[in-house]
Amino acid sequence: MLDRIKTAATVVVLTCLIWFVADQYDQGQLRRTVKVRIAPRTGSDRIISGVPEDLDVTAVLGGPNRLIRELEAELTAGMNPIAYWIGDDVPTGSHTVLLREALSADPRLKGLIVRGVAPASVSLQVDRLLWREVPVKLETGRYGVSDTDLLIQPTQVRVRLPESVLATLQPQRLQVTADLRELLQGQPADKVVELTGVPVAADRAMKAVVVDPERVTVRLRISLKRKKLTGVVVFFSASQSLMGKYVPQTANDVVDVAVVGPHHVIDDLEPQEVDARVTVSVDDYRPDGTSVTRPVAFTFPPGVKLDQDPPMIEFRLAEKSVSLRPG
Repeated sequence: MLDRIKTAATVVVLTCLIWFVADQYDQGQLRRTVKVRIAPRTGSDRIISGVPEDLDVTAVLGGPNRLIRELEAELTAGMNPIAYWIGDDVPTGSHTVLLREALSADPRLKGLIVRGVAPASVSLQVDRLLWREVPVKLETGRYGVSDTDLLIQPTQVRVRLPESVLATLQPQRLQVTADLRELLQGQPADKVVELTGVPVAADRAMKAVVVDPERVTVRLRISLKRKKLTGVVVFFSASQSLMGKYVPQTANDVVDVAVVGPHHVIDDLEPQEVDARVTVSVDDYRPDGTSVTRPVAFTFPPGVKLDQDPPMIEFRLAEKSVSLRPG
């Protein structure tokens, strides 16, 4: 009886062993689409162009059924892309990557044979990133800025950009810009202001990857601009009761004036936008018809002021004639 039990156990063990060995050596095949990611190694100064981030590759794989089943399960669960790394030892320029090699090198495919792959290869460009120090340029738009009070900290920043771009870039485009146009709105003219944390941006043609530092501090003074306004019309202001009785008379109600103010305001300022007035009262009436001389008062846009002594207007108040209605 004992011998029979031993014989049966031996048969079971041998059967399991035969099935195990058969499963190991019984070959299967799997045709699936996998994603291949061709990328620089972490910390590498290489960059890649000409291929998508994740490349769809149709692979035909053969090997033991157990490995085929394990891989199929992993693919169904969402396997991470197969990585093909580009290191600093790869020279810059055009390269062709054989995708069969990329798949064969992945440890998750160990024990499997890559029998087919489509596409078979992919072409790409390998470039190198370089650091360069470039000047900071200010974009002030229509705001004039005094050079004597101008301070940029730092005056230069470091930019990391592709070597191929650097070789073809015109020198005047090798710079970063701090755009101050919005930041200068509402700032007082002819006073030193400090703008902190101003972002800088590299010229698009540089294809910059990194700008360091990304922000600068700018200290400046919005400069003033002088302008002569020709033909400013002067108006007379008086109470309604005075105007009902008298009328101001003058030989010339137009003046030319010199003004000063911020560039962006002065450039657009026209004579008709200036309010010029002479205020008169009943005390200005002279029965003998003699004239009164008085300075003109001006109202300008914010930041603009008169850049000369106020012009004088000579006028007289004449009585209005009274028309009688027929009785």
